[in-house]
Amino acid sequence: MKPTRESYFSHQRRQSTSTSSSSNNAPYPSSPSASSVSSSSSHRNNSNNKLRGIHINISSDPFQHRIPPYLQRLWQESQWKQYASKVHRMGRRYYATHRLKQMIIIGMVVVFCICVVLLLHVGFFSGKKYQDWERQSHRHHYDSGMEEYMDEVDLLEDVYPDAGKGLTTLILVLPPPPPPSSALSPAGGEDDSTTTSVDAILPVLKAFCDHDIFGQVLLWNNYSPHISLDQVLLFDHCPASKITIHNASSDLKSTARYMACTMAKTPYCYFYDPTHPMPQQLRSVYANFLRSPTWVHGASVNRAHYTATQWTWCFWYNDSDVHLHTCYITPDTGMFVTKDMATTFLHQMELDPIDPAFADMYFTLWMNQGPGYILQGKRTTTTSASDVWTLTDDEMAHLQHGLRTLYNSLKYRNGIFSTSSSSLALAHHGGVQGDREQQAKRHARTSCHDDRCLFLTNVASLPNMDLITYQPFSLEDSTNTTTVQDTIRLHQDYYTDHHANQDQKSGSSSSSSHSNAGWMATHTYDRAVDGNDATAWMSPEWDYIGLDLLMPVRIPLKYRILVNHPYPYRRAIQYQMSYDGALWIDLRSPTLHCVSLANHQRQAEGPLLECRFLVPETGYRFLRLVTLHDLDYRYMVYDFSFSAKVKRDKDGRFLDTVRDDGLAFVDN
Repeated sequence: MKPTRESYFSHQRRQSTSTSSSSNNAPYPSSPSASSVSSSSSHRNNSNNKLRGIHINISSDPFQHRIPPYLQRLWQESQWKQYASKVHRMGRRYYATHRLKQMIIIGMVVVFCICVVLLLHVGFFSGKKYQDWERQSHRHHYDSGMEEYMDEVDLLEDVYPDAGKGLTTLILVLPPPPPPSSALSPAGGEDDSTTTSVDAILPVLKAFCDHDIFGQVLLWNNYSPHISLDQVLLFDHCPASKITIHNASSDLKSTARYMACTMAKTPYCYFYDPTHPMPQQLRSVYANFLRSPTWVHGASVNRAHYTATQWTWCFWYNDSDVHLHTCYITPDTGMFVTKDMATTFLHQMELDPIDPAFADMYFTLWMNQGPGYILQGKRTTTTSASDVWTLTDDEMAHLQHGLRTLYNSLKYRNGIFSTSSSSLALAHHGGVQGDREQQAKRHARTSCHDDRCLFLTNVASLPNMDLITYQPFSLEDSTNTTTVQDTIRLHQDYYTDHHANQDQKSGSSSSSSHSNAGWMATHTYDRAVDGNDATAWMSPEWDYIGLDLLMPVRIPLKYRILVNHPYPYRRAIQYQMSYDGALWIDLRSPTLHCVSLANHQRQAEGPLLECRFLVPETGYRFLRLVTLHDLDYRYMVYDFSFSAKVKRDKDGRFLDTVRDDGLAFVDN
């Protein structure tokens, strides 16, 4: 046993007591002798030797200097210590008396309670996501009126087709100046008419030069005085290297646009006259033109213009020797053509000279390719009587001359004009004749409002052009008295938008063509993709509708379709995709989420059906919905669109990802 501090001091006290008692008991004091001194010295040395082996261990609390003494006193005097000690003793007794099985059950109950708390936190029972909790906490610590930090990102923003960049030349023929005035400009040397002509094309240059499809802009000036490059470089939209100005020595009238196209450095040209309304959907028309550049492509100004170029001004004659199927299309409203087309037309003009002022009347006629590929468009917000497209007497005369020249050339096979079969001309109107691939390519009807897609359907809104036969004057058969005026009148008597609308309003059913066309004249193609849920495209027939996305998609897209159909419609369609528009592949039916919009503003014809579905496949360009069987109700599509919007937090991360594609879609 080790000596302690108390034993050491008690030993010292005993030693000192014994020493003092022995000295007090002596009879008298005496001086110490040598022996006594030596013995006491030895005894002292022995005592020191014994004390050298003693270890002192002073016990102390290492935390007594960290915890204030008054806290220790409060804890010792408080009742909480008693309660804690009581709980501790009860737990030890409970643990000692219960079995292992009971302890495992208690542990499982505790773990279950913890899991329930975690599920409540992440919104498992309330449907609230963790990001919503985080956003709510964020808005709680900051001003509640401030904008949320999560924003929506459109993955398709600034994503456009890159095919055909810089392969087209914009051809602009300066409009004729107003009557010359006697007053000169302040500089004293420049006529105001020149400034007026230049000012007329500046808005067109600002709008078109931003398109990457134009690699060159060619300005043709038929009038004097000449213009310079400095006069059109009033802004930074077009670089000087992109603009070419040709000041003609003589006035070539409308022939100038074809001469300018032959001078272009690109294989394609785009004709446009600044006097007409500016086209809004240019990129989608160009993407459709690249698929079949052998056809002229354009977009109509309004419904009357579309009907005139696709039906009223079309002429048909077909026998074993002559295949005449042509239409007159106004190129100055906006038209994509190839450079070879313009070159061929100039060669035809050399063989049969015509008035340069009416060259546009002959261009599409002599191509002999049917109604061309004109998409239905709408560039004006109002419809009035002035929107009706008519021809003057001089234009009628030149139209007659151009048809007679084409007929005689086809009959005598002089090789000047095209003699292709007429079956392809019917494909544009949805006919069953013609090559299947060519028919599929000609089922694009109108551009989407945002210029990101084309609306597809094989349902035609106009009759087939072979219903009325036209034979122009022949050099050998003078008894044929059919004129252009008579043929146009027959077309108008059979179908016009005006008559069709009157039949619809009056409820007349005098002709099935008038009845069906009445709905199509009011509910046109463009109303299915105009982004307005209050307008619709209607058709009495059923087959398929679809979208041309203009380029292969690289991300999953979410589609929305708003129709006036009963709920079983969702089970009557087959989803198909295509890479080239000719070969279609069946898709696994996606999950279709449909709701009935009973409170829609067009509920007079019943509640609308809004359906949304996600197509996870990528790489395709065309998508269509094909009906599996005949239905007893008409097509009525209010909206057919797609989106690729996601949510993003303040750190740039996408939130609320769905499935395996990692995208969080936001409904439009």
